[in-house]
Order: sequence, then C-alpha cells, then structure tokens
Amino acid sequence: MNKTIAEEIRELAKRYHTPDFITRDPIQFPHHFTDKKDIEISAFITTWITFGKRECIIRKLEEFHQAIDWRPFEFIRNTDNINQVISKMDKGKKFYRFYSYEDLRALCLRLQRIYTEYHSLEEAVMQTEIGSDIHRHANIHLYKLQSLFSGIKGIPEPSSYSACKRLALFLRWMVRQDRTVDLGIWEQALQPKDLIIPLDTHVIKMAIRLGLIPDTKSQTQYIAQQITEQLREIFPDDPCLGDFALFGKGEEEANQKRIE
Repeated sequence: MNKTIAEEIRELAKRYHTPDFITRDPIQFPHHFTDKKDIEISAFITTWITFGKRECIIRKLEEFHQAIDWRPFEFIRNTDNINQVISKMDKGKKFYRFYSYEDLRALCLRLQRIYTEYHSLEEAVMQTEIGSDIHRHANIHLYKLQSLFSGIKGIPEPSSYSACKRLALFLRWMVRQDRTVDLGIWEQALQPKDLIIPLDTHVIKMAIRLGLIPDTKSQTQYIAQQITEQLREIFPDDPCLGDFALFGKGEEEANQKRIE
C-alpha cells in the first residue's frame, strides 16, 4: 500500500477513534450495561436496526430500552413479558423502517431460545456447527451468526453473499479489545484480527477514493474482505480500527454536504 495513504488512514483513525464517538453513536446503548447477557442482547438488537439516519436510530433505541426498563435479559427470558412489552409499544405502525413489531417479537424469541441453550451468545457462536456451504463465505463467524438467526428479517441467510454489515458491526463491538469505543467482552470466540469490516456506503466510498479497492457498487463479503485485507497491512492485529477512519471521514463529508 502507498505509504501516504497508509499514514492518512492512521491519522483518520486517531481522529475518529475516541470515547466521544460513543455519545453520538448507537453503541451508547450496550455501554449502559455491565452484565454480559445484557450487553450482548442490547448490542444485537441495536445493530439489527442500525441503518438510516443516526438520530432516528437513536430515538427508536431510546424508546425500546425504556420500554424494557433497561433490563434486556429479563425482557427476553419470559415469552409473556416479551408479548406484553411489545403489545404496549405497538401503535399500529412499523417498529422501525421495514421492521414490524412481529419482526421484533421473532428476534426476541430467537434470542430467548439461544439463551435457553447457551450461557451467552459468544458460547452459541463457538458451538455452532459449520455447514457445507461455508465455502461461499469470507468470514466463518458471520456465517455462524447468520445460521443462529436464520429466518429472522434483516439477517441475511447463510447461503447469501451479503456483506452482513450489521452482523459485522455487532462482532466489532463484541471483539475489539481496546475498549476506547468497542465493548470487547468476547475473548474466546474470535480475535480482533479475525474481524471483517462493516461495509456501508460511507466505508465503500472512502475505500474507493483512497484506492483500497477498484470502483464498484457491489456490497458483498468479497468486497468487505478486500477492504479488510488492505487495512490489515496498516493494522495487522486489528484491521477494523480502520473502520473508524473510513466511516468517520465518510460520514463527516456526507454531513457537510447536507449542510451546504
């Protein structure tokens, strides 16, 4: 990689990878908790709806966490509790964007089933078996999460080539260990070097501009892996540190254009 580009990415990562990032990002919600189960559940539901305008995402997550009395694990433990809380929230509109309240209920019941079988979502990922279609995937851990949540709206099926941005974001939150922004509570299932970058519009535009990948409109695991491999040249043990550089700069420029 060009040394000038590598240094630019390092400087951008320093600029955006700060504790201040938490206060304006959806990751603020799982940061409320200390218990592993609470963190995992809050983080998974948070990343599940992390698309669209950030202020809309945060407003919906505030509503949701208040509705469950800021007790994620207690909320999903009991089916009657899930039904009661969601019924109170349901005002005849969508839960968020294209997600209905039935979609939310299905996700919560799946989480309930997982925590009935395993002590944590990390343990569930560790013990999930690999299927014969794993050859289609750039990242085994995304595949395992897709398998665990197969059939849930918004979660790409294991047979897809999707970049699985929201699942990759969840893994970044769980696995990166510096705890400057990310939570770093998973220490067994995988290591930061095993992560793949969460691929969104800001990331892909910046990656193209910096010459990390050729110009493309494709958002597949293959493209995410290409960007990750380029970032691994700069951050060998923690390629997703580069996510802050690409996403942070891309979002800042997009916000400036909206103001203009």
